[in-house]
Amino acid sequence: MRNIVSIVLAAGKSKRMKSNIQKIVHEVAGKPMITHVIETLEDVPVTRNIIVINPEGTRARQVLKKHISVKYIVQKEQLGTGHAVMQARKLLENFKGIILVVCGDTPLLTVKTLKRLISKHIARNADATLLTTDMDNPSGYGRIVRNSNGSVQRIVEQKDTSCEHRLIKEINTGTYCFDAKYLFKALNKITNKNKQQEYYLTDVIEILANEGHVIEAEKTLDPNEVVGINTRSQLAQAETILRHRKSDELII
Repeated sequence: MRNIVSIVLAAGKSKRMKSNIQKIVHEVAGKPMITHVIETLEDVPVTRNIIVINPEGTRARQVLKKHISVKYIVQKEQLGTGHAVMQARKLLENFKGIILVVCGDTPLLTVKTLKRLISKHIARNADATLLTTDMDNPSGYGRIVRNSNGSVQRIVEQKDTSCEHRLIKEINTGTYCFDAKYLFKALNKITNKNKQQEYYLTDVIEILANEGHVIEAEKTLDPNEVVGINTRSQLAQAETILRHRKSDELII
């Protein structure tokens, strides 16, 4: 594997979890969900994990104190995923390699899938590679828009979709590989001219595509693997899936 660092997006306020505890430290199968994510990244392996947290992220620091690969950046204002990744610019200004972006609320993401994503990124000499999946009910997720050649052209967030976009089943999972030298240049060009008035990381894909960069996509066949945990119900579902996985491992 090449030199790889991760940026883990974990600054959300967790309002839908209806808890005073930040959602990324809620336990799934006996372990905080952010711990599942970091352990998966370390097994890839990723040499450094940069976690973007909000000013109230003390609990996240506590549960991850044994993980020496982890560095923290505080996003003082939650202005979108693009803004969150921009907070890592100074820390990575001299980095040459692959930046793997993942969400801190995806404890079901596997090492195998991340390795496939990275391998495709390297094999195709891509500048950006997205992890996607097909969903029967894609409501709530950004849609993958492809051109006539089948290449990824852009991602349209749910709140900005048209009726035509809503028919698309292939969704963005929020997991990406980027060539470091192009990521931050593209981030300089994003704006918050959208319905949420946020700086979307997803806009980087369209910017790079329009500039002629190589954009690839790796599709996982298991949608459950990439679902973010936002509610108590989803937390319970993730618990069930992880316990089934463990049972299968023991049987094998």
